[in-house]
Amino acid sequence: MNFKMSPACEQAALIFSFLILSGCAVVAAGIAQPQPLPPDLGPICVDSRTDSKGPAECGRRLDSYIRRNIAATVVVLPIAYSEQQGSLQKVGTGAVLSPDGLVLTAYHVVADAEYITVQIRGANLEQGVQVIPVKTIPMVVVATMPEHDAALLRPRHPTAFPAVLRPDLNWRPEPGELLWHFGQASVGLRGSVREGSVTEPQLKMSGLVTMNVACRSGDSGGPVVSLDGRLVGIILASVEGEDLTYFLPISAIPEAFPDLSGNAARTAAESFGAVSR
Repeated sequence: MNFKMSPACEQAALIFSFLILSGCAVVAAGIAQPQPLPPDLGPICVDSRTDSKGPAECGRRLDSYIRRNIAATVVVLPIAYSEQQGSLQKVGTGAVLSPDGLVLTAYHVVADAEYITVQIRGANLEQGVQVIPVKTIPMVVVATMPEHDAALLRPRHPTAFPAVLRPDLNWRPEPGELLWHFGQASVGLRGSVREGSVTEPQLKMSGLVTMNVACRSGDSGGPVVSLDGRLVGIILASVEGEDLTYFLPISAIPEAFPDLSGNAARTAAESFGAVSR
């Protein structure tokens, strides 16, 4: 059964989505405000103690890297409805691909959702990593690729997003390579590639990559980023109790990345060949 929401219900759902993390928002707002988005300073250091750039420059690059990636990562808040359970709120993560708000996330995060919002966030690193909600945007699904557990979202209304992730479609997994992943729960964690072209038993999906770092509930759809700040994959699953995360390399879905210089949401949806909701 399809459920249609009235404008009043949509407004209520938008408020509800924003209040999901209201406790964090109130605390963060009382401590600090998001710092202005820094420029991209280039690849981050593997080890600031031995890198020729020196600890100070390595620190500046890491600060810029973390804040820019948090700004280019959104919390995805889908609401599903059923006659048996009523409304059900899920939480996931998405990677911003274009300034007009094309967002890549995991399909299982938004499957069966009747209403979706994303939360743009900023960061303040003056006293540790503080993530501050900035704005909540209503979204629609424009394309899905269930066989790869991927989906594309776009804003319901024209909206400018503060930062984007640049995809690296030529990336191939190299065991031992250091990567970071950013999720709504994990914020930013570093790990190394364990294996490429593996199968996740629960999703029954092949061609995934594993890295030896844990992810948390709500991180699904979050970006996996190289040390030079390029998007190389999105998180799909993890093994409970182990430092093991499965992610989809974006090289498996090149059709999600058409020419992003124009109307990204429209051209990407046409490339996927999926029906908009």
